[in-house]
Amino acid sequence: MKTKVFKIDPNKPEQEKIKEVARIIKLGGIVGIPTETVFGLGCDANNKEAIDKLYRVKKRSEQKPFTIQIESANRLLDYVNEIPPGIESVLREFWPGPLTAIIKTENAKVGFRIPDNRSALSIIKELGSPIALTSANIAGHESVSSAEDVLKIFDGLIEAVVDDGCKSSGVASTVIDFTEIPPKILRAGSDADKLKKFLI
Repeated sequence: MKTKVFKIDPNKPEQEKIKEVARIIKLGGIVGIPTETVFGLGCDANNKEAIDKLYRVKKRSEQKPFTIQIESANRLLDYVNEIPPGIESVLREFWPGPLTAIIKTENAKVGFRIPDNRSALSIIKELGSPIALTSANIAGHESVSSAEDVLKIFDGLIEAVVDDGCKSSGVASTVIDFTEIPPKILRAGSDADKLKKFLI
């Protein structure tokens, strides 16, 4: 399999290219997707076969769930009956951005994030459903921050890579478990200090 590279304008993502990337994901493909933190590998969050493939490609334990990338906080209502006011205020302040919020759904704790990257958001919106996203690296190895780095690892193993020319920060998102009282920071990443102050 040849991995296709989509060169996309980071400021005005070309709609035809975005549609083609979304089509690949809809068909069960794995795509390298840029974010403002680290580069990710994504697939349709509602496609079990694609999820299984993502685990295999990344060599990740199936006991570790993937983050769900959504395009707006309203999408959380697909998973929960309501967003508690305390959580909503934090999300309103830090989304889109490098915050992964772990929230209790009907069946499990799930991590959600809205990436602050136009290409990523355009893909999610075009797909019409959330994307399961994980850092674009082999489990246990360092995360990468460019399309070129993704291709060095996954060329021929994934269907496509989106290259918008933007280099990710290389710093992962901060992960906060909102199922704990008070909320607990599980990983201090980007904006961690600002988030700590906001939670106090």
